Amino acid sequence: MLVELGLDEERLTALLEQFTADYPSGEAELALSRPTKKLLEHAVDEARRQGSFFIATPHLLLGVLRGKDTIAAQMIKSVGLDPVKMWQDVRKHVRKYPTTALR
Repeated sequence: MLVELGLDEERLTALLEQFTADYPSGEAELALSRPTKKLLEHAVDEARRQGSFFIATPHLLLGVLRGKDTIAAQMIKSVGLDPVKMWQDVRKHVRKYPTTALR
């Protein structure tokens, strides 16, 4: 779905490296940040709205798109995509291909 929007894996990797360059790296115990927890809450909410008992990739993307001040939102805007339109397109996709069809 992201490829259809013009975001291939190589471009996404480059953007992620660019936007997280100032973050510490290396092995450490990973704790979820407040924005990450919020993203997961949004994804769960989106899955429930669709009547799904599990979170699929589109639900995670919808959760990302609901975030306003996240690295993901900055990345999406930096490539000229409209997060609101993208959210609408993903919702249409989820309606067209319900999660039960993704099993």
